[in-house]
Amino acid sequence: TKPYMMTWFNHSCMALLLPLNMLVQRFSSRGRSPSSTTSELQWLPMNLEQPGTSRRRLLILGLTLGVAYFIADYLWYLALPYTTVFVATAIFNSNCVFVFILSVFFLNERLTFHKVQAMFIAMGGLLLIAAMAPDLKVDSLRHLHHQQETQFGDVAALAAAIFYAIYEMLFAKYIVMGFRLSSTYAIRTVSGCVGLVTLLLLWPGIILVYLIPEDYHLFHEHLRWPTGEEALAMLCGGVL
Repeated sequence: TKPYMMTWFNHSCMALLLPLNMLVQRFSSRGRSPSSTTSELQWLPMNLEQPGTSRRRLLILGLTLGVAYFIADYLWYLALPYTTVFVATAIFNSNCVFVFILSVFFLNERLTFHKVQAMFIAMGGLLLIAAMAPDLKVDSLRHLHHQQETQFGDVAALAAAIFYAIYEMLFAKYIVMGFRLSSTYAIRTVSGCVGLVTLLLLWPGIILVYLIPEDYHLFHEHLRWPTGEEALAMLCGGVL
């Protein structure tokens, strides 16, 4: 019932990767020469002697990636109360198609017959799953809103798939290819920066969705402290 709060909390927990990396680096560097340890950190943008690789650029990339990833997950949580998990999952898994389309335009991915064939096979599988979905019984419809809101849930799940594809494309273009990052340490650090940006810059949205009039109940969220059980579930989900 609180998609924005859940998304903000889960993504903010990614910031825990930064101190985790510091601990990993400290223990893994014991008994190793300073030169080898320093060489592993040369991927950091502030250490690269290339134009445009500054802390400011890292912050901008972290903000861009964080917002795209945040919107994708927010729309996913927003969709769940208005559609079934089965349908939402099938729709969201179509993000591979959007990733491929974006890769062709922005990553210079070659458009080959086999790749197009694989895309259609993937979509065919999703359509088959959707066709085999069990019909909803009358009693299960109590957990759904009227038809218009059900369609809203499906559209929100589709939008989530598109934004997640945008996030993956941006990550590949500006992080993996731009900074040439491939190590687990580097990926964890960038993900931690995304979490830190979310923690520090996106929290005002919690107040904004509360200020939305209750007439717009699709987006309005009540503001209250979670119960002990809810807080424990959120903490476990965020850490995982």
